[in-house]
Amino acid sequence: MNLRFFARRLAAMGALALTSMAAHAQFASGQLLTAAALNSALASPTITNGTITGLTAPIGVSLGGTGAATATAALANLGGLAKAGGTMTGALAVSYVNPTITFNDSGGANQALLQFQSSGVNTWGLASQGSTSFVIARYVGGVYTDIPFSVNLSSGLVTINDGLSVSGTVSGSGFTSLLSPYLTSATAASTYAPLASPTFTGTVTIPSGASISGYLTTSGAASTYAPLASPALSGTPTAPTATAGTSTTQVATTAFVASSPTITTPTIVGVTSGACASTGNVGECKNSNVPSGSAVSLTSGTPANVTSVPLTAGNWICYGNIAFLAGSTTVSTTEAGWISTVSASNPSAPNSGAYFGLVSLPSTAGGNGNIYPVGMLMVNVSSATTVYLSTFAAFSTSTMSAFGYLNCLRFH
Repeated sequence: MNLRFFARRLAAMGALALTSMAAHAQFASGQLLTAAALNSALASPTITNGTITGLTAPIGVSLGGTGAATATAALANLGGLAKAGGTMTGALAVSYVNPTITFNDSGGANQALLQFQSSGVNTWGLASQGSTSFVIARYVGGVYTDIPFSVNLSSGLVTINDGLSVSGTVSGSGFTSLLSPYLTSATAASTYAPLASPTFTGTVTIPSGASISGYLTTSGAASTYAPLASPALSGTPTAPTATAGTSTTQVATTAFVASSPTITTPTIVGVTSGACASTGNVGECKNSNVPSGSAVSLTSGTPANVTSVPLTAGNWICYGNIAFLAGSTTVSTTEAGWISTVSASNPSAPNSGAYFGLVSLPSTAGGNGNIYPVGMLMVNVSSATTVYLSTFAAFSTSTMSAFGYLNCLRFH
């Protein structure tokens, strides 16, 4: 047996015996005790072949023991750290010639990870991903987000995934080669024209057969457009129609001639084809029909358009009707309709004859389908104008919608 080991064991047992020395005064101070003598003096503990048994309490740290009955408690009392699962609470310094810290993925197919935290929350991670790459992992709010930086183990290729910001000077042949296909913004602006609204200098040429979007070559313009001076038109050319009574060098169109006040026959001949007269002629009509299946939903107390028609300059007579569809529980108290050149605006009655309005209707509920004529409105306009068939209703409880018909007939 190692004498030093035995001496330490013996000293520990001697320390346990100090509390009983008064009861065993037969031992002289400084006397060397054998295991047999000590076992005889103390009923418990005993020493057998260098093994101490029978202790009733752990040996204190100050007496050379651990002060604990388990390995976990002993590590805590001695300030030690378990081989797995422990947490260091202070700074750690490694001082050695060529110091080495090794993280070994014993499985070989997973990753070895060194993780950084702030207040217990993951922020960054350095990881060797098996035999493929070395990466820097990013955590936002403690949650893994992405890998902004990685190095391939086989090729050494560095990949930067989230962009690169450089505030200093970057140099090197590899970096210069990387940027060789690119221009700085200043060089590009002084050398090339932008695609949108470019400003060219000098003489601009394009390859034969090429074209610039939005532009024609001289030959292309000559074959597509007529010159301003003495044009030779083909096909059926059109021109703006002069106002009736115009007497200038302006081109007179067939529409202008047709609108001439000179009448060579005693009556105006109407169309016999069953259709409206052609555009610009007396008898031209513009109409719009909204069936019940396409009825316009109404909001109580708010004017709304049922439909509309576009008119060109001239004199027109417009007329129509409006029908209401109410829900089975709707209570309607006011229903009105009109024709106007103003969108969804209730005019003052009588609106030149194109207005109807029923107020204080009986407060009866349910599914009424009232149909009202709106009257006739003369519309005299000198430019393109839209005419509206509009309505207004006051109701409660459920829903209401409206549909109808609007027709405008040119009479001059």
